[in-house]
Amino acid sequence: MNLNPELRRNLWLQLTPQRLVAAPLVLGTVFAAVWLVFHDSDKVRTAATWAFYLIAVLWGTKRAAESVAEEVSGGTWDGQRMSALGAWTMSWGKLVGGTSFIWYAAVICLLVREATPTLPTLLSVLMRDAVLLLGTALIGQAVAFAASLMFLRRAPAARRLPVTLSQILGLLAVIAGTGGFHWLNPVWRSDSSLVNWWGWSIGTDDLTLASLWVFTAWAAVCGYRLMRAELQFRSWPWVWLSFAVFLMVYVEGFLSDRLRQLDLGRPSWWLAPLAVAVVLTYAGLFAEGKDIVRYRWFAAALRGGALSRALGLLPLWLPAFALVLLAAGLGQGGTGLGAWHPLLGTFLPDVTLTPSTSVLIALPLFMLRDIALVLYLNFGGRSQRADLGAFVYLWVLYFPLPGIAYSLGLVTLPSVFLPVDTGGALSTIVPPLLEAAAMLVLLRRRWRVATRGALPVGQAVPRQMD
Repeated sequence: MNLNPELRRNLWLQLTPQRLVAAPLVLGTVFAAVWLVFHDSDKVRTAATWAFYLIAVLWGTKRAAESVAEEVSGGTWDGQRMSALGAWTMSWGKLVGGTSFIWYAAVICLLVREATPTLPTLLSVLMRDAVLLLGTALIGQAVAFAASLMFLRRAPAARRLPVTLSQILGLLAVIAGTGGFHWLNPVWRSDSSLVNWWGWSIGTDDLTLASLWVFTAWAAVCGYRLMRAELQFRSWPWVWLSFAVFLMVYVEGFLSDRLRQLDLGRPSWWLAPLAVAVVLTYAGLFAEGKDIVRYRWFAAALRGGALSRALGLLPLWLPAFALVLLAAGLGQGGTGLGAWHPLLGTFLPDVTLTPSTSVLIALPLFMLRDIALVLYLNFGGRSQRADLGAFVYLWVLYFPLPGIAYSLGLVTLPSVFLPVDTGGALSTIVPPLLEAAAMLVLLRRRWRVATRGALPVGQAVPRQMD
C-alpha cells in the first residue's frame, strides 16, 4: 500500500493498540453512565455532542498545533525539512496523521450523537448536523496548524513554538465560523432566518455552513503554503491575492443590498473592499517575519530585473497594500459611512466620516508610516520583540493620543493621528505625509547601517527548489 510516509508514521505513533481499545471503552462507559442516570436518549445525545467538542475542537486544536511544535522542540524538524517529502505530503501527513486518534475518538462521539435522536428526525437534518460539527473541528485544527507554522516562519531559530497561542487562534476561528450571521440581521434584514448576500436571500444556517467549509478550505491552503515556504519551495503571491479578492467579494456581498437601496454610487462599493485590504495589510505585516536579509534579496531581485525571484520573495503586506491603493483610488467620491450603519453616527457624532478624496489619500499615507515604523524596529539590532513594540506604539498613536486631542477641543489635531476630514485638504493630508516621509528617512538610514559590510547578495542567497 503506497501511503503517505508522514501520514503512516503519525498513524503508527497515534493509533496504538492500547489507545484503540481504550477510547471506545472510556467513551462507552461515560455514555452508559449518562443513560443509567437519566434514562433519556436526549441526555446521551447532549453528552456525545459535548464530548465531540471537547475532543475534536479543544483537544484537536491543541494536537494540531503540537504536530510541528513537537518536532521543533525534539530537534527532528531540521532532518524532516531535508527529506524528500513534498510540502503537500508533509502538511497532509502532519495535520491528519497527528490528529488521527482525536478523530478516532471524535467519530465515536459523532456516531452516538447521530444514532440517538429524541424525536423522529429526517436523515438530511442529521447529516447536516454532522457536517456542521465536522467543519467546526476541521477549521479549528487547520487554523491552529497554520498558526504554528506561521510562528515557526517568524522565528526559524526558535526551539519552542507558542502552542497555546496557536490553539487560541484555532478556537477563535471556531467561534467566528460557527457564530453565524445573526448579528447582521438587525441591520441588513428584519427576518432573522435570512441574510441578503449579493441580492440572494439565503438562510442564515445555510450561509453559515457554506462559509464554514469555504474558510476551512482556505485555512488548509494556508497551512500548505506555509509548509512550502518552510521547506524552501518557491511560492508566488497568487494564492494570497486570491484570498484577498475572495474576502473583498465575500464581505461586499452583505452590503450590496444596502448600497442598492441607498443608491450611493459606484465609489461607495469600494469602501468595504478597502477596509478588508487594510486589515489584510496589517495582518500580513505582523504575521510574517521581517528578516532584513530576505528584504535585501528582494531588493536585489528587483534591481536585477529577476521578476520571478522577486515574486517569490515578495512580502505579504505589499500586494495587500497595493489593493489598498487601488480601492482607495476607485473609492474617490463616495458617500458617508454613516449611511451604511447608523451606529457609526451614534458613536462618533462629531467626526466627519465622509471618505472624501483627502481622507482616501491620508489613509495610505498613515499605513505607509506604520509599515515603515514596523520595519524600522525589526531592522534594528534587537528585533526579537520588535513587533510587540511596534504594536504598542501604533496603539498609542491611534487610540489614546487622538482621544486626548479631541477631549481638549483641538479639532484639527486628530488628523495628525487618524485619517479624518478636518474640513481642509491640507490639514488632512499634510500631517500623514510628513510622518510617512520622516519614517521612510529613518528606515533608509537604518537599512544602510544594517546592511553595511554585508556580503554581496549573490553570495548569500541559498538555492531555492522549484
